[in-house]
Amino acid sequence: MHQRHRVEFKYPCLRAFLGSPPDAPARVWDEGRRDSPRVGHPSSLHPPPFLVVLLQDELDELRSRVKAWETRVWRPYPWRVNPSPYRVMIAQFLLRRTTRTAVARKYPSLIAKYPNVYALARASTEELEEELRDIGLYRVRARQLKAAAQYIVVHHGGVVPNTWHELLEVPGLGPYGAGAVLSFGYGIRAPVVDSNSGRVIARLAGLNKPKLKVLLEIAWLLVPEEGHDVFNYGMVDLGAYVCTPRGPRCSQCPVSELCAHYGHPVLPSLLVRLPLGSSVGDQRGRGSERYGDG
Repeated sequence: MHQRHRVEFKYPCLRAFLGSPPDAPARVWDEGRRDSPRVGHPSSLHPPPFLVVLLQDELDELRSRVKAWETRVWRPYPWRVNPSPYRVMIAQFLLRRTTRTAVARKYPSLIAKYPNVYALARASTEELEEELRDIGLYRVRARQLKAAAQYIVVHHGGVVPNTWHELLEVPGLGPYGAGAVLSFGYGIRAPVVDSNSGRVIARLAGLNKPKLKVLLEIAWLLVPEEGHDVFNYGMVDLGAYVCTPRGPRCSQCPVSELCAHYGHPVLPSLLVRLPLGSSVGDQRGRGSERYGDG
């Protein structure tokens, strides 16, 4: 059993250095190394730009609470039932800056008319605009969907990519969509960070308007190997139903006892020290980078 240590550090923030005891020597991210991973992607060799002390039982507790809660509240939206990489990808484009209810009304007919990447790529922009007129931002969505479909046809033979880096190259998809396609569509472990789950992570971590890069680095560490899809749905739904932008219902939250926003240490026994100049260290009052809504 590892002995628990409690030391005060300058910047409280959620972080995890999995597999290392609390008194293990700290390893420092070297952003100048050529083999450092790309933004938002995990690495077992090079931890993200903040050092981590997190006991495994606390991480397991967070994961189990989120998954147990999600199994009780999960809702069968059409993009969640019988998901495929393509169906999930389409949903991520539609869910941005609109309600799930509005997307649920349009999604089935859109999938029926464009059942695969090739059908979507062949559609004219004007045709797609007319199909999407009911859910707002229809011109932007039409262009994004067509561009993504054409890219996948040209570069991947009509098959939605199944790696993080390849998905990030798909026009307009972004880290939110990439994570959703992997976790929900392919069953491959990846974080799904939209405005809802990002808000949950930030409050758990005690961060003020963190950038997307920071949220992704934390999310990669939180997502479990088993049940990552349920966990990701849980984080997204927590942000949508409980951890809302204004007036969060902390008394209904399954992880409030592990949350900095609720007044607890950042996951009890979780402590953080940040290198000077790190991307996490100067989050006081900065605006966040924009990322997808879900």
